[in-house]
Amino acid sequence: MISNSPPKPSLISVAIDFGPLLVFFTANYFAKKYVGKDAIYWGTGAFMVATFLAMIASHFINGKITPVLWFTGAMVVVFGGLTIWLKDDRFIKIKPTIYNAAMGLGLMIGLLRGKSLIKLMLGAAMPPLPDAAWRTLTWRWAWFFLFSAGLNEVIWRNYSNDFWLKFKFADFAITMIFAAANMPFILKHELKNTKELS
Repeated sequence: MISNSPPKPSLISVAIDFGPLLVFFTANYFAKKYVGKDAIYWGTGAFMVATFLAMIASHFINGKITPVLWFTGAMVVVFGGLTIWLKDDRFIKIKPTIYNAAMGLGLMIGLLRGKSLIKLMLGAAMPPLPDAAWRTLTWRWAWFFLFSAGLNEVIWRNYSNDFWLKFKFADFAITMIFAAANMPFILKHELKNTKELS
């Protein structure tokens, strides 16, 4: 059965996924400029609101809230809430460590159980690929998430808030570069899969 629903704009999906992070950076910047030492708490509050709005936008635009977005929302509420309530910025800084470690380990556990969770999460938005290619992509992203978790731990424990915020912006760019670096692999195996299906 062919769906009559229009394709989901990729830019909207990117905005839903990464918009809250951009709000976090922006709110921190302006809070530091006009408020001062409590900037990270203002940024955290804005991050929580933006994440909630992203979940609502996903529901209305995509017709659902993905499991990853639910997980992200829960993490932001818990660690962001603790950050503001206890006035302790360590909670929001450790959140990426726990999030990335959970994602990496979750992908690995899925593979050991014979499932590619990357395929389950992204399959509808990706070209058809052989199962072996999905497994390779899943391993790559699993190790990348674990690498990001470890790097975040090193940065937030050894450097200032300002440096950590700059690192988070760089980490976002590194993630985009890593995703782009996997595109030749995806395109190569998409063509292979297309030939096998024809």
